Amino acid sequence: MSATALPSLVAAHSSNALLSLVGRNGLVLQGDGVHLFFPAGVLSPKPVDAEISGLCAGVLEAAVLLGVIVASEDRSWRKRAAGAVGALALVLAFNPVRIAVTLLYADSAWLSAVHEIGFRVSLVVLIVFYYAVWYYWLSGGGSCGNRRRRA
Repeated sequence: MSATALPSLVAAHSSNALLSLVGRNGLVLQGDGVHLFFPAGVLSPKPVDAEISGLCAGVLEAAVLLGVIVASEDRSWRKRAAGAVGALALVLAFNPVRIAVTLLYADSAWLSAVHEIGFRVSLVVLIVFYYAVWYYWLSGGGSCGNRRRRA
């Protein structure tokens, strides 16, 4: 196993675990990339072979979140470190849900829209939502409620 395949393997195994909770068990295969394979009849009448690439694995979201958190120079290093740990935890928790939902549409006319639009929109929403919550509320100071003028 290579270090570059590790995020994809984590994403594939965690997504498969979520899908198995609803009776949709697949197989994680590693060869030419990391694949999440479902035999015929599990997600679709035909077999489904989903490649879980680095982009699917949440690497981009984690990198962007870590970058903007570390670049928030008006927050202490301790708050930035806590924000970075929270960001990684959120990506690791949210990403398998995103992959599982996409795979549930494997035999649907909506697959393309769910994958091409929903998957990408969720990237932006995740990044903006987490950073806003962390910056304004969790890292203290700068909260919208503290901006009132005092008479």
